[in-house]
Parts: sequence; structure tokens; C-alpha cells
Amino acid sequence: MSALRSHGILSLFNYAWLNEDDPDPEFIGLAKWSLDGLHAIFQPERNDNFYSQIQFESLLTICDDLEALMEVSRLAIGNALWMADMVKADAFDHNHHFWLNHINSMTLLGMASDRVRDLFLLIAFDESFKNYLKSRKGPNRRIGELEPNHYQYPFHDAFSLPKMERYGLQLTALQALAKAIYEQRDARNDTVHEVATQAGIRTKMWFRNNEGVASSRFNNSFSVINDSWTKAQEAHLHTIDNSLAAVSDWYLNLVRATSHIFDIEHSLRVGTIIRTT
Repeated sequence: MSALRSHGILSLFNYAWLNEDDPDPEFIGLAKWSLDGLHAIFQPERNDNFYSQIQFESLLTICDDLEALMEVSRLAIGNALWMADMVKADAFDHNHHFWLNHINSMTLLGMASDRVRDLFLLIAFDESFKNYLKSRKGPNRRIGELEPNHYQYPFHDAFSLPKMERYGLQLTALQALAKAIYEQRDARNDTVHEVATQAGIRTKMWFRNNEGVASSRFNNSFSVINDSWTKAQEAHLHTIDNSLAAVSDWYLNLVRATSHIFDIEHSLRVGTIIRTT
């Protein structure tokens, strides 16, 4: 918890407030959902039948799943942050517990990313992702000058929906966030499919950087070995810092996207527009 606090990584809805009285304008959608989201939807007189029973059940299921996935992702990131100083101390101490938590956080963030997309699809299109893809005119249909991947499709297509025409700022922000989230998911896939372990990568790098040294048992002077160690340690620190930044940035992108989606949901449901183009 201390590591998470020191890096400013909060639970999802803690971003909604600057203090106990004032909402954070940057995360206004989270504040709206906290005050007039779940509780209002549970009260028929306030919901005014805006959601059907099926929509109601789907929305609450996705929201609960998303919030839980964000929290377990945060805890996994926290464990990795807590172990960072220990793992940085020695480039050849494999510290599998650090990478366990890092890889776990990437897996959980990938799942949370899917829930963010599912939440947007339900609110904007009233469809599941599977049905949404079936209803599109084609998987490779161009959208303006862009050719987004399947994760980004909904955030681009929503611009053509009449009910979304007043949410240009939110949709533009979501479009950019969807691109960033896709790239982070793609980086995770590269890690899963192409990278075995950091220990293996470091060993490969050592041999690549010391081809003339490793091939001869006589050419292993202290200065050469020390230089190789320094290079390995620098690369190791760079890898750890980049790995931690990647999952932290991914988490914050999901927080921002969720807030924009809740902002749209609240305005659609209560009939008020807070921010428009």
C-alpha cells in the first residue's frame, strides 16, 4: 500500500475526489457514478425505466467486474513496485517474484481493458462485443483516414451515432485512450508470445555484447568482465523502470477511460450535458 501511495496509484473511485467535498474535474465521470450511478439505477423512480432489465443486469455485472479487475491489477502493480528496489540491486538475481507480479498485472490489466470496451459498447451501442463485430459492415472498413484495430472500432464508430453527437470531447479523448490501451495490450502479447524470461534475455545480451570474450577462456580479464557487468546492470535498471512505467501508465489510462464512459452514461441517463463540443 505504501508503494502504491508513493506512486499515486489509487483505487478506481478514489480518483473521483480532490477532497471529501470536491470532485476532481479530470475524473468527473467517476464522481457522477459514485453519487448518482449505481444507487440511482437501483431506484426505479430515479431510473425512469431508462434501462431494461437485461441492460440493467449487464451494466452492473460489467461495472462490478471492471472495478474488481482494476483493484486486483492495482495490488499486483503494488507488489511489483514494492519489490523493485530489491530486484534492481542485482541484474543476475532473477527475482521471479517481481516478474510474477509484473506479468500478473499485465494479464489483469488486459482483462480490465476488455471490460472498459464492453462497458462502452453497452452504453453507446447496447451490444456485446461479439454481436457488435457481427453487426459491422466489415472487419476492415475504413473510418475516415484511420484503420484502427478491433479494440478501437467502437470508439471510432460511436461518432456516427446520433445519440452520441454531443459527446465529441469525451469520444475524442476515448479514441486516443483506446489507441494507447491497444498498444499496451499489444506489448503484453509480445511479452507473452516472444519473451521467455528476463534471465534468458540478459544472458543472450551478455553473449551478444561479448562475442570475443565468451568464445575464449583465456580472454576474461577483470576490466572486460567489469565493463560487461556495468552494461548489464544499466540495461537491467532500464528494463525494470520501463516495466513499472508501462503497467502504471496502462492502469491510469483505464481509469481515465472509465471516467469518460461514466460521464457519457450519466448524461444520457439523466438528460443533462456537462461538457460538449
